Amino acid sequence: MAIVVKGRITADHRLEVDGIIDLPPGEVDVRIEPERILPPVVELTPEEEAAINAEIDQLLRTPPTPKTGAEIAQWLRENPPQGWEQVTDSVEYIAERRRKRRERLSW
Repeated sequence: MAIVVKGRITADHRLEVDGIIDLPPGEVDVRIEPERILPPVVELTPEEEAAINAEIDQLLRTPPTPKTGAEIAQWLRENPPQGWEQVTDSVEYIAERRRKRRERLSW
């Protein structure tokens, strides 16, 4: 027997289901149909499609200019990586990330 109910995935990645289901307490299997949660396909005008194809062709034809080590180092000094300043122990950092993920995904 299958029962279909409406629900939503919240911004904090939790599943919310509407309504009261007249079943005894216990575990259930939940099936999510992704095609219903994907954004709709955008239809392009012929002009938009041609412009996008021309841009892709240009990007594929023009090889990127390789950077020297000095250029990369300079770029990193000007654009330092974000979020790693507080990481002093990588093992502890990974353990904390896993703990937070378990909390976020727990029911």
